[in-house]
Amino acid sequence: MNTSPDQRHDSTSAWQSAAAIYRRDEPLPELEATLLARFGELRAVSIEQTSGQLPNAPRVSWWSRIFAQLRARPVLAMTCSTAAVAAVGVSLWLTVFRVIPDVTTPFMLVAEPDNGKLNVAQMVRVSVSREAMLDFGIPVPPQQLQEPVRAEMLLGQRGELLAVRFIEKPVRRRFSFD
Repeated sequence: MNTSPDQRHDSTSAWQSAAAIYRRDEPLPELEATLLARFGELRAVSIEQTSGQLPNAPRVSWWSRIFAQLRARPVLAMTCSTAAVAAVGVSLWLTVFRVIPDVTTPFMLVAEPDNGKLNVAQMVRVSVSREAMLDFGIPVPPQQLQEPVRAEMLLGQRGELLAVRFIEKPVRRRFSFD
């Protein structure tokens, strides 16, 4: 501040003189007795209204009660914290190692069955190039034409191909917090 040491001394002495004046003043003796009696009456009335409960008792939240119990019992605190860490860890591991279902097309008829009835003798799983998917009108990027894709083929009793569907394993993504 931009005050000189003389001005600071004057303000300090002004405060000291004011404090000295107010310290000399004494309250009236009957005023103190009247106030104490009135406070006692009000306290008695408020206790009767609350039927023995303390007025304005602070509410204690549920979590502070739990932490109060944990402070007194360190083994319980360790157990609860271990359970919380395990719950978070398990949920993260389940998202990383979850089973991703295969992406499949519906069965597409290759040949019209005899007399309108599909007599399937067996189902064969094979691996074919993605180029075979183009024959059924399924779009394939040109750079993936030679990659293999799994297929399930339904064969008739004479070995003829009746229907086919393609099965693709989805690409597993790496776990990240992005």
